[in-house]
Amino acid sequence: MGKDEEVLVQMQRAQHAHEEKLFRMMMQSIASLASTMASAQHSPGTPEALVQESVSAKYEGPSVKEELRVLQQKLRDFEEVKQTCDKSAEHIKIQAKNTERQIKEEFENLHQFLQDEESARIAALREEEEEKSQMMKEKIEELDREMSSLSDTIREIEKEMETEAVPSLEKHKAALKKTQYPLRDPEMVSGSLINVAKHLGNLKFRVWEKMQEIVQYSPVILDPNTAHGDLVLSDDLSGVRNSSEKQQLPDNPERCRPHLGAEGFDSGSHCWDAEIGEEKPDLSECGFENLS
Repeated sequence: MGKDEEVLVQMQRAQHAHEEKLFRMMMQSIASLASTMASAQHSPGTPEALVQESVSAKYEGPSVKEELRVLQQKLRDFEEVKQTCDKSAEHIKIQAKNTERQIKEEFENLHQFLQDEESARIAALREEEEEKSQMMKEKIEELDREMSSLSDTIREIEKEMETEAVPSLEKHKAALKKTQYPLRDPEMVSGSLINVAKHLGNLKFRVWEKMQEIVQYSPVILDPNTAHGDLVLSDDLSGVRNSSEKQQLPDNPERCRPHLGAEGFDSGSHCWDAEIGEEKPDLSECGFENLS
């Protein structure tokens, strides 16, 4: 059952109860009148006087007109509450639409930040890959040159050894000198691999740390459901300003002239800065009234 139907049911019940009350009062009056008329013939005085006396005694309490005015006022009260409920129902739709839009905008900003951060980190990985690949390419080329030179020396010595069964002393010394050609031992280049730990270590934490540059925490946020029509809240609910036009807002029970914080303080000392601009209006106009 909707709120409108509940209001109508309550109104119907109140009207039905009052009709029953009036009906009982009328039946009692008729019974009393009949009894008075029956006894009038045996009593002194005129029957009309006895009837008037009985009726006047019966209605010493509130008159029917007064009861009717009470019911009419009650009906007007119900109508006012129903109008407020109708206005609240429309305002709920507007609130949901605007809140959804702001949520999407906030997450779009977060998504854009994450995409930019992802692109930057992948670009850094590609740059390191290119540097390390170039380093390894140069090392491989250097090893190829060393291996080629060494292979030529080996072939030359082997060829000389094959041509002469008994080599002369001079050639023997020359061949021995070639075998003792100073060559450094081959070795792997240190730091030639991708620094995976640098790219993946605590990645989420480091991204979260950087994300703090674009987010801001407000210890006190304002409740828009308490906003007076002359005041407008910022999108992040941390600031308030005067509106040039009064907003059409439902008169819900929480609404008041100043803004109330969404969270309260039970104890301790708390302070914050209020930026009021160059006009320096009264703090109560900004919704910070009665704060300590």
